[in-house]
Amino acid sequence: MTRLAAIAALLVMSLSGCPSPSVLDLSVVLPEGPDPLDGVERVRLRLQSPAVEEVLDVPAGGDGSFSIERTIEISGDGYNVSSVVLEGLRGSDVVARGETPPLILRPRDDAFSVLVTRAGAASTLAARWEQPTSAPAAAIVPSLGLLFAGGLDGAGQPSRRVALYDFFVHKSSALRELPEARAGALAASCGGDCALVLLGRQAGGALAQTILRYDGFSWSAIDDDLDASLRRADASMALLSDGRWLVVGGVDGSGTALDSLLRLDPGAPQVSPRLQTLSTGARAARAGPGVASIGDSVLVAGGQRPGDALVELWDGELGRSEIVDLGAGAPEDGCAVAPLSDGRFVLIGGRNGDGTLSRDAWLIDPADRSAKRATDVLAEGRAGHHVALLGSDLVVLGGRTASGPSAKVELISSDGFAPAGSTELATARGATTVLRLAPGVLFVAGGDSPSERFEVLQSR
Repeated sequence: MTRLAAIAALLVMSLSGCPSPSVLDLSVVLPEGPDPLDGVERVRLRLQSPAVEEVLDVPAGGDGSFSIERTIEISGDGYNVSSVVLEGLRGSDVVARGETPPLILRPRDDAFSVLVTRAGAASTLAARWEQPTSAPAAAIVPSLGLLFAGGLDGAGQPSRRVALYDFFVHKSSALRELPEARAGALAASCGGDCALVLLGRQAGGALAQTILRYDGFSWSAIDDDLDASLRRADASMALLSDGRWLVVGGVDGSGTALDSLLRLDPGAPQVSPRLQTLSTGARAARAGPGVASIGDSVLVAGGQRPGDALVELWDGELGRSEIVDLGAGAPEDGCAVAPLSDGRFVLIGGRNGDGTLSRDAWLIDPADRSAKRATDVLAEGRAGHHVALLGSDLVVLGGRTASGPSAKVELISSDGFAPAGSTELATARGATTVLRLAPGVLFVAGGDSPSERFEVLQSR
């Protein structure tokens, strides 16, 4: 039994499939503040694959500790990839929740932890970002954690700092610094413990000419092989079905938005990454657009010049973009986009032509490029924010409302856009970084100014 904060928890799963069962030790980590498991009557442990569920009553009047032991079968010498979900129930309501990233389950002893926070609410983590930057490049590196690289330091200069949030033990640490400072860059995984930082500005304002690769121990620089006119900062990118990335928009050295498209093949630890210029460009030049992908369809919105279309849809099979007409009342910039589970995209909020902030949303179908408007979806208009699907809810966070950077998080039903509640971040965040830590967990970091706080939102 391992004591952590106000409770103690030890989840033990014996993995059979080898001559002697192995033990996976899964311990609980708690956020700052009130114990999310306080008053929980039952805990439920679920594995997504292989499908396992175990429910345990928590003894009343004790110290709140509990232990679950479960045997699962791992066939032969293979291994399974599964998320482990721990839920705390009060009556029939899930009031606390934790979910690991996908774990490799194999017949050997191992140990992980699961972060349990309030369900449907924002929670601040105990781990801190020791030397935070604003707008870092960020990526999920499956065997390491969440990587944050470069960005702007407290003096507004490009930074060499690199931080890692280890989602297996839920601790933050500083990694070896970048070989050169980067701001306005992009980051991607190139394997289990391999990461890339590409494009962006160096100290002094020059555009970067190399792709920086981290191999789990050190950084190396690889020539990006781009023509100087194609290098950029403040671009966006979306993941495609084949594991490559579409790079959209950005600005050149003079600050002019670009309409050329790049495709990143991240390579692997022993295979160099490659940036390729696509023969067909975007329908509009864009700086820092919002992007979302479903398979090989990429929705691109915002960052365009006055008079250009707000939204376009890139079709990977056809290799070209088409304009999506949102009709009257569409915002001009600052909207957020996300994929939905039914194969459509959602676009929400933004800034209208007269400067007012939109509360509306549009459902966009990539099959026929149609758009359907829903009015007054947000309780408060905002721009420069994020939207993400979390469980059955859309989560809208960050950006600016009429009163400035926002701490309010709105939860909206993805089926019908009905209000589904709200929560508050500990820190008001404008242009924040949002990563999906697990299917039901969003990780929030950064913002307009450097913040050392990490926060998470769990689905309900």
